Formats: sequence, C-alpha cells, structure tokens
Amino acid sequence: MSVAGITGAVSTLLAQHFGSTVWIEGEITNLKRAPNGHVYFSLVEPGSQGPGTPSLSVSLLKWNREQVNTRLTRAGGAFRMSDGVRVRIGGQLEVYGARSLLQLRMVDIDPEFTLGAMASDYARVLSVLETEGLLDLNRQLGVAPVPLRVAVITSLDSAAHADFITELGRTWAGVELVQIDSRVQGRDAPESLRTALGLAIERAVDLIAIVRGGGARTDLAAFDDEFLARAIATSPVPVWCGLGHETDNTVADRVCNLRFKTPTAVAAALTERYQSTLELLADAELFIRESSVARLHHAEELVARISSDLLLAVERSLNTSSQTLESVAATVYQQAGELCGNAELQVATLDRELALLAVAALDREAERLRSFEAMIEANDPRHLFDRGWTMTRTSTGAVASAGSVQPGDELVTTLADGVVRSAVTNVDHSPGASPLH
Repeated sequence: MSVAGITGAVSTLLAQHFGSTVWIEGEITNLKRAPNGHVYFSLVEPGSQGPGTPSLSVSLLKWNREQVNTRLTRAGGAFRMSDGVRVRIGGQLEVYGARSLLQLRMVDIDPEFTLGAMASDYARVLSVLETEGLLDLNRQLGVAPVPLRVAVITSLDSAAHADFITELGRTWAGVELVQIDSRVQGRDAPESLRTALGLAIERAVDLIAIVRGGGARTDLAAFDDEFLARAIATSPVPVWCGLGHETDNTVADRVCNLRFKTPTAVAAALTERYQSTLELLADAELFIRESSVARLHHAEELVARISSDLLLAVERSLNTSSQTLESVAATVYQQAGELCGNAELQVATLDRELALLAVAALDREAERLRSFEAMIEANDPRHLFDRGWTMTRTSTGAVASAGSVQPGDELVTTLADGVVRSAVTNVDHSPGASPLH
C-alpha cells in the first residue's frame, strides 16, 4: 500500500469512527492568520504547556470562516478567537497528507461553551478571593493626592499606550512616568503582567496603572487569571485598571484600587488630580498673599499706634524723671555738704592721732635698735680673740671636732692679730687629750 493509500485509509477510518463532525474542547495556542484567509492553530489541554504537551492541529479554511464568524457575531461580539481562549469546536478529523499530520478541519464553534467557562472561572476566582479577604484589599489603600511617580503597564507602542501618554501630557508634565512593557493578551499575558507588576513595585512608585485597548471579552481572559488577581490585590501600591471595555468586569477590575473604562480615562483622572492640586495651590497662594497684605496693613497701623503711645509715655516718663532727678540732686548736694564737713573733722582727728602714734612707734623702734647694738657688741668674736681664743678652719669649713680633720689637711687658724697656716701631722681622738706629748 502506498503512503497516500495509508493516509487516505486512516482518514476514512476516522470519519467512520467519529462521524462527519466531532466536537473537541481545548485551549487555543499558536494561532496564525494566513494572508490567503486561512486560520491555523493548535488545541491543547487547558493550562498545559511545555514540551511533550498533547496538541491537535486545527485548520479553519477561509470558506468555512463565514459560518464560524456568524456564530461568533451572534454571541454579541464578546467572543474572539485568540491564544489562551478555551473553545469547543466542531469539524472533521483527517490526516493531512502533505505531512501525514492528524488535524481537525474546523467548520463550527460553540461560543456559549467559551463564555460559560469564562463566567464559571470568573465566579470561582471571585468567590475564592472574597473568602480570603482579598477582594477589597487594594481598594483600602490610600492614593497620594498628587502621585508624582506613576508606573504604566501595557503593551508599549500600542494604541492604549499612546492614548494614555497623550492625555497625560496635555495638562501635566511634572509626573515621572515609569513605562513597563507587558503582554496584555494570550497565554503568556498573566505571567507577563505579574512580572511587570513586581517591577513597578520595586521602582517605588506612588501608583500603578494597568491599561489596554478595547476588544472582545475573550481578549480580556488574562485579567481573570487568579494569580494575577492575587498579585493586584496584595500589591502595597494602589493599582488602577483601564482595560477598554464598559459592559463587562474582569477579576482585575474587581480587585484593583479603582476601575476606569479606558486608558484615556485613567490618564484623565490623574490629570484631574494634578489640576485640582494646582488650583488648590493657586487658591492657597492667593489666600496667603491677601492675608499677608491685610496682616501687613494691620501691623503697620498697630506699629504706628504703639509708636505714638510709646512716644507719649516716654515724654511723660522723662518729665517725671527730670523732676525726680532735680529733687534727688538737691538732696544729694545738701547731704554731700554735711558729709564733707563731718569728714573734715574726722580727718583732722585722725591726723593728730596718727602723728602721736607715729612718734611713739619711732621711740619704741629706736630703743629696740639700741638693745640689738649692745647685744651685737657683747657677742663680737674680736673680743674672744683678744682673750686668747682662736678659730681654726679647713677648706671645707670650721673645725668643730677632731673627727673633721685628717693627717695632711691644711689648717687656717685666725688669731686676734693675724692668721696662721699649718698642716695636721697627727689626730688624737681621746677625750681631753693634750696637744703636747
């Protein structure tokens, strides 16, 4: 059997076993829209990813897209096929001969399945968050009156990003804007948004704005992610969301600090805060200026009145002081005269007494001097020399004992009429020893 025969036989067996149309549930991934109008993607188990994940190739040919688009339109525009969306689709299983690949040729879709699954997940996540007390946690954070450091998380260079920047730049240029790029749609969007949120918190901003443009409800599936919702709810920084839709709320809308319809509305709310603050500052400046002028006028009047009162008080005080000074001067002059007279008498008395005391003191000192002279005369060593006494000295001083000299020492003996120099030949230490033997 040929290769074509094998693949044809397998396709026939698949049609016989599954029928003309088989309905399969899964999550869209790797969706691509070809220039020729065909659409290709893979179906995987919801939440599965990584190598070895079972997948089924799906082709939606352009002549089958009209029926699919009609079904989607009937869903009110809430449905859009994109990566990460859970779907239930119908088609024929076949083997694509060019690559011998099992694929589903899609011909129909069940929008109610997708919307129902999303609604179910939405209700489940909200219930869990409410039970854990996370639903209103971020809403309880206070927003700075003037957030000067704002992080915007979006797909940079997108229309939502441009709208936000344009609106913010119209009225306020003082804000420091931290722009963080993130996926806002598809399987990778929840993780990308959580990472961006963490970066914004690390940058110590005053406010975080998560914005994206409008689209179908399925385009916003990332914002129903439970882990993203937890990250927003527990963020220490207030988070504002502007996700470009009015009729539906995502879980992110329910847990954020404040929800807005569009990215432009978020920026407008910021600029309104800034404008209100500027107006408040202008009013405060005007009030301060007017109050200052009024206070200055009042102060000038008060100074003038106080100056006048002070001048009168000084004049009265000077007059009183002048009179008091004249009275005091007269009293002092009179008392000074009396004091001078008394002082002159006291000085004369003290002068006489001092003269008498000086004479008596001089007499006493003269008598003491005569007594000292008589004593000195009586003890003059010359009188002792006249009676035969002598004084013997060595080079070190007077000789007072035999122990103070040694044989060979030179002695100098002073007499009444001269000096005798001699040398020691012998020293006798016996008491009462005679110098002659």
